[in-house]
Amino acid sequence: MCKSLLFLSRFFFAMAIIFIISSLLMVSCSKDDGPPPEPQNQNPENTDSILEAEDYKTLKALYDANPNNTLGWDMDDKGMQNWSGVTQQNNRVTELDLNGKTLTIIPPQIGDLDRLTRLSMSSNDIPELPAELGNLDDLTSLNLEDNALTALPVELGKLTKLSYLHLGSNLLDAFPEQLTKLDQLATLIAHNNSLAQLPQGMEKMTALQVLDLAQNLLDSVPAAIGSLNALNSLSLDDNRLTEIPWEYGRLIKLEYLYLENNNLSQLPQEVCKLAEIGTEITTDAQVGCDLIGYNYRGLVALYHANPGNTLEWDLTDTSMQSWSDVTLHLDGTVQELELYDEQISHLPPEIGNLSSLTYLGLRFNYLTQLPSEIAMLQSLKRLVVSENLLTDLPPQIGSLSALDHLSLGDNAITQLPSEIGNLSNLTSLNIERNDLTDLPSQLGNLKQLGELYARENALNTIPPELGNLQQLQYLWLSENVLETVPSALGNLPNLFDLRLDKNVLIEIPASLGDLDALGFLNLSTNLLKEIPRELGNLTGLNRLNLENNSLASIPKAVCDLANHGTTIEIDAGVVCK
Repeated sequence: MCKSLLFLSRFFFAMAIIFIISSLLMVSCSKDDGPPPEPQNQNPENTDSILEAEDYKTLKALYDANPNNTLGWDMDDKGMQNWSGVTQQNNRVTELDLNGKTLTIIPPQIGDLDRLTRLSMSSNDIPELPAELGNLDDLTSLNLEDNALTALPVELGKLTKLSYLHLGSNLLDAFPEQLTKLDQLATLIAHNNSLAQLPQGMEKMTALQVLDLAQNLLDSVPAAIGSLNALNSLSLDDNRLTEIPWEYGRLIKLEYLYLENNNLSQLPQEVCKLAEIGTEITTDAQVGCDLIGYNYRGLVALYHANPGNTLEWDLTDTSMQSWSDVTLHLDGTVQELELYDEQISHLPPEIGNLSSLTYLGLRFNYLTQLPSEIAMLQSLKRLVVSENLLTDLPPQIGSLSALDHLSLGDNAITQLPSEIGNLSNLTSLNIERNDLTDLPSQLGNLKQLGELYARENALNTIPPELGNLQQLQYLWLSENVLETVPSALGNLPNLFDLRLDKNVLIEIPASLGDLDALGFLNLSTNLLKEIPRELGNLTGLNRLNLENNSLASIPKAVCDLANHGTTIEIDAGVVCK
């Protein structure tokens, strides 16, 4: 019995040992049969090798999708070192030049070439583009000229680094608006397309320098192109355009504008004027410049710049024939503009559009300044801006070479620009009731000036250069703070009416006695204690007013002027000596 029990114990012990060993062997076998653990990546180049292989797979997909291609690639060369048209850097594809390779399909895998900067597939027969092209974040140049494209995927709008986009000679009939958001676009060349329209939003192409849309089917182009401030070349020739947006006149950096072979009859004057700053404009011989539209837009800008105006113009009448206070030339351009008390507070720069304007009347409004573009009114002869709120004048006012009448009275002007002396044809200047303390010496250059009205200012001095005004007939300096006047005033041979009343004159120069043409002389309400006897030489004087001074007597020679018909007004008690 004991032996049997001992045998069974040993038997079960042995079986337990065998079971444990078997279990260990099974575990070991199961580990050996499973996948080996992934080794740690000790070499970063392994990643590049994998991506290099992916670039190969992408180009193989392109190759296989076009069984009739003429790429000439050795598909066993997985390093692609000898593949024509493939450029690599650091074993990654960066450029593809696959022009004229009988391609018809671009597979979606093209979007996996995430190091691609330049892609050129012109002169193929590709009808559509995969949306995955929008994944090529580093793409700066895309050339798809001379294909069979009928549409563009909106995903191209993601290519924010794109600088060159060539889409010529395709069958496009629209431009997706999303493509106009390529902020870095530098050159858009769409030559020989069948484009029928372009979208709004092109103003976002702020770096655009060259825009070629020649030989298309365009019958219109967006005004937004006029916001492409960096543009230096714009080709729109050989289309079906019937008009060019006036906004293109803002392209002041434009060097070349090609417009031949369209259906144009005239260009906006804004565009025509680009030629004055050096833009080379080529167009058909019969195309002229739209001056009427130019004038119309100038007045519309004036209307909208003053929302509270009382003009009551019908802006739908682009001929301006029905507009009140607007006089037109026979050619339809604006000749005269009389806007009296029309609640005008702002003159926009477009006022310069009125290049044929001869008279501008803005009396009794609320203007605080004149724009520098006033200088563009080279036909202007009369400018009346009295009874406004002007505090100064732009120096450009001196460029109005045709101006002969300038009325600035009843404003708050404190100083006249020296450039006013350039108005060589000016005959009348009214600066009454302002806040002037002096006058520029350049007024002496106004050789044709016949009238100078400067009453009710704060003048304390008069430039002697006024003595150069040989044509001056009327000089009104009343109600200022003058203590004296320059003797040079005696050099004015045609002076007829001199008013110096209501100043603080303590003396007057004897040279005034040389003013042979003088008919009226008003010296009343001053601080004069004596009158020079030379005034007795003014035998042609009609009226002499000496009232309200500190005179006790006047020279007999002056008193004797009464014998020549002069009316002398003098305080009671003043005697003749």
